[in-house]
Amino acid sequence: MLNIYEFDGSVQPGAKGNHYEVYDEDKVIDLLFYAETLDEAVKFCYASGNNFTVNTLEAWEKEYGEM
Repeated sequence: MLNIYEFDGSVQPGAKGNHYEVYDEDKVIDLLFYAETLDEAVKFCYASGNNFTVNTLEAWEKEYGEM
């Protein structure tokens, strides 16, 4: 299974906006794919043929509160 994570660009020096990273569930240290948009990350996961989950900042904030 793959996991897509959204990262907040406002806390990263030089970042122009939020971005998305794809990791394998079993190898969470090794980045598989970097994308500027969620659409690109989802397309990568579909093309891989693996199941995947999307973890957004909005969902995290709803579960754990404001950052």
